Amino acid sequence: MCKTSATILNGYMSSRLEKYLSPVEIDSILDSALAISKLPTDTQRNVQDIFNKGYNFQLRVMLYVSLAVWLSTLLLWERKPRTAKNIKGY
Repeated sequence: MCKTSATILNGYMSSRLEKYLSPVEIDSILDSALAISKLPTDTQRNVQDIFNKGYNFQLRVMLYVSLAVWLSTLLLWERKPRTAKNIKGY
């Protein structure tokens, strides 16, 4: 799940950072968020805003995935759970 969320964040950010940064700068920021501090102040604000929105998007996607898992678990719920004794051929 961690790799999926990182992919969501990196995909969101890299497509939006192209307006403000060169490909080398984008790669350095995707490797480490500390690279943001080396940018000019105005660019830092723009990059931080994109980072914040990307993180929110990532959390929203993970929330929806968790909700889908929870709902599918509810659909599998049985009032009287099966036991090995009641299953034929077990």
